[in-house]
Amino acid sequence: MKRKNFYKEFECPDGSIKRIRIWPEIDNDYNNAKKVPIIDNEDDNNELDAFFDSIVEPYIPKEEETQKERQARYNAKYKENGKQKEWIARNNAKRKANGKQKEDTIKYKENGKQKEWSVRNNAKRKANGKQKEATAKNKENGKTKEKNDRNNAKYKENGKQKEWNDRKNAKNNAKNSAKKKQKLKEEFYEYLRQHDRGEEILTDDKYEEIIKTIHEEHPEFDSTMRDDGGYLGLTRQALKDEYLRWLSTRGRWMKNSSNYTRGQTYSKNRPTLTYPDGSHVTQKEAEEQFGFYGVVLFETPYLEQAATVEEMLQRHYQFEVGLALGKRLWRHPGMGSKYVLKQEPERIYKVFHTSSVYLQEAIKKGELVVQK
Repeated sequence: MKRKNFYKEFECPDGSIKRIRIWPEIDNDYNNAKKVPIIDNEDDNNELDAFFDSIVEPYIPKEEETQKERQARYNAKYKENGKQKEWIARNNAKRKANGKQKEDTIKYKENGKQKEWSVRNNAKRKANGKQKEATAKNKENGKTKEKNDRNNAKYKENGKQKEWNDRKNAKNNAKNSAKKKQKLKEEFYEYLRQHDRGEEILTDDKYEEIIKTIHEEHPEFDSTMRDDGGYLGLTRQALKDEYLRWLSTRGRWMKNSSNYTRGQTYSKNRPTLTYPDGSHVTQKEAEEQFGFYGVVLFETPYLEQAATVEEMLQRHYQFEVGLALGKRLWRHPGMGSKYVLKQEPERIYKVFHTSSVYLQEAIKKGELVVQK
């Protein structure tokens, strides 16, 4: 039996005329009829008006959504039923497989979009508390440690870890270290001026005069440094007690170090010279077997002056003369504290030089080993 099509015409709120075509799922089963809005010019079936009025609701067109509103509605719907997450995972896997993800990452990194997105997204997550929740959750279930260990291994392998340390760590970053030292220097000098201790502040010209005087009073010092090498250091102790202390594994780990255990003492100093088996050279052995000696080059009651002279000498022989590690027995210049505020000078600070005429021969023979 051929199905019959029935129509209902009505006027829409905008004044236009619409028709509804109705056809039964099964002939004469009007309760299961589907309704589809159409526009046509066919005549109504007047006999069924009453019946249509009872089963057909007038079609009222919805206000058209903007693309943004429609997208927001779909996103909310798909987010609720989990489809959005599935789609993202599937799409990311597809993009990763065909290389599009990597291409876009490189592109966005080059034009700065990646950084903008990260900053914007982090600000948004921080504002709504999501960032704090995620951090606490990841820390609780161990995800943070896993991620850190994974990234550290990755960055260590490709050399990024050292780059990051050099960029972020002021101790390894010459630019940041210089800024920090300059700030400390300004605060230190300002304190001295306010407390009538201006005589402690020396100009660059004055320091140059001090360096010149050192070379005049110790004519053998420069040639000894260039030929035999040695160590340049600073101490406020007696010279005999301190001029070979850099050979020892002195000190202890800080409490925040991974090597620290409560109640135990650990050495933190890495001597530049050791025996081939890694054991350290004692002061007695250094003096008697290798002929080490120490000479005081400069003395002052002010730590800042002594530390500045020490750093100037170290920088001169490390960077201007170009002595390599082994000739010079310090690793980095000016590593000690310099701008320490004291009400009154307590002791005399000494800049000293330690060397040995047998030093280079002992290194060449392998009797002593230089630790990088």
